[in-house]
Amino acid sequence: MGFINRLFLPVFLLVLILLFLVPSKAKALSDIPQTPAGKRLEESLNLINSGDIEKIREYISSQFTKSFLKKFGEERLFDVYYGFFEKYQGLEFHKARESSSFKLVGIHRCRLTNSGYLFGLMVESRPPQKIQGMTIMPLACPDEPESLESLDEKEKIKMLESFIDRLGEAGIFSGTVLLAKGGNALLKKAHGFASRRYDVPIRYDTKLNLASLTKMFTAVAAAQLFEEGKMSFDDPVGKYLGTDWIPERIGESVQIKHLLSHTSGIGIGEEDDNLIYLEQAFREQYREISDYKSFSTRARLKYEPGKKFSYSNIGMHLMGPIIEKISGETYIQYLQAHIFEPSGMSNTGFCELDKPEPNVAMGYVKEYKGGRFIWKNNVLACQIKGTPAGGVYSTIDDLLKFENALRNNTLVSEKTKEILFTPKKELNASSYGYGFQVRKFEDMLRIGHTGGYIGINNNFSMYFNKDYTVIILSNVDLVSGSIVSDIEFFILSLFF
Repeated sequence: MGFINRLFLPVFLLVLILLFLVPSKAKALSDIPQTPAGKRLEESLNLINSGDIEKIREYISSQFTKSFLKKFGEERLFDVYYGFFEKYQGLEFHKARESSSFKLVGIHRCRLTNSGYLFGLMVESRPPQKIQGMTIMPLACPDEPESLESLDEKEKIKMLESFIDRLGEAGIFSGTVLLAKGGNALLKKAHGFASRRYDVPIRYDTKLNLASLTKMFTAVAAAQLFEEGKMSFDDPVGKYLGTDWIPERIGESVQIKHLLSHTSGIGIGEEDDNLIYLEQAFREQYREISDYKSFSTRARLKYEPGKKFSYSNIGMHLMGPIIEKISGETYIQYLQAHIFEPSGMSNTGFCELDKPEPNVAMGYVKEYKGGRFIWKNNVLACQIKGTPAGGVYSTIDDLLKFENALRNNTLVSEKTKEILFTPKKELNASSYGYGFQVRKFEDMLRIGHTGGYIGINNNFSMYFNKDYTVIILSNVDLVSGSIVSDIEFFILSLFF
């Protein structure tokens, strides 16, 4: 399914609010300091550990500065506060990493997993000393890195297994996790249910909806045609698509490189174009790529191509008919013959939701309504069939095969791979190449993609400079969002 991609906000920025996090040699404290910042942290912990949804929402709306609420958003703050309770059964203060009158960064122990969490607050210097900054980051354990230095790889894998198992057994995580080194799996875990109605468990070979991870396949397909000399990234879209697909002005001014880097400037209206794309596809039950012509012909340019990054499902979707025009094959046929089969991905493809297919996971959302929690599936919110923007179904094993095919230059050459993996800063896409998100975090280079929609949460991360790959596919949304980013950060803190 093509996708709003809530997870596209870089996983590092989603988990870290680095407004004031700096290394510190402050003396560890056994109790929370009774400073203005300490008092705010203590009341926040009491509120978090109560699990009271209504009081948490009230606290967030009244005890944070307006500027911070505007910058970060009440819903995301709710995900942080209630998420500590829902995902970890609350936090216990362990020690201070940094403490001053108006700032306290504490290391905490997660009650469910015994893992660590960095959680700190910065408050105003004057009454009422509302919260104006925050630090949050998962840690492998409260005493890291000291307690990790003596561990070998097997011991770290055992810690990771325990962490995922506790989340899975508590019903917090549902899906599959794979950690690989040098292209070989070090760990695989599966938890939860592919079907909650029939109690069908998720297995390693269960196919899950990849959402926007599909965009990587679309970009690789375009890169292959580029290598064959059949197209240029500078080609105008109108060279391949007529006015039955797009208005003439878009065809003349938008180039293929703009579609692949989300810098095309194509929009539909004032609302969220990505949401409109999904809602119309569901309402009209689109199945074929050409069904989307009624959507794309309404498009206009919101800004000049190449001047701004704006995540666009319809932009990536247009790569589908372009690939078809150039190759003479349907988009699905092309992916099957030129990407899935050469990679050995025998358990990957497009599913149609109204046609039963074995071993396919349904997506689920946990909601809080009327004072109680309920589970809902996502079938009434999803497209019937996937598109070039999202919706391939696959497994962690097949995605590792895709990673190996990229690593070994089976699909494209090293030179072309560099084009895909290089951020297009000249197009104002500072953290996106062609179909791949590219993030630098300290000494780690993360290349891959995230994918999210209702009941779908995925991370595909290749840390080539560390020789590790992390693949997490989940079919659950919690009340407080997703656990997927926390799992990846736990892995990073253990192995990197």
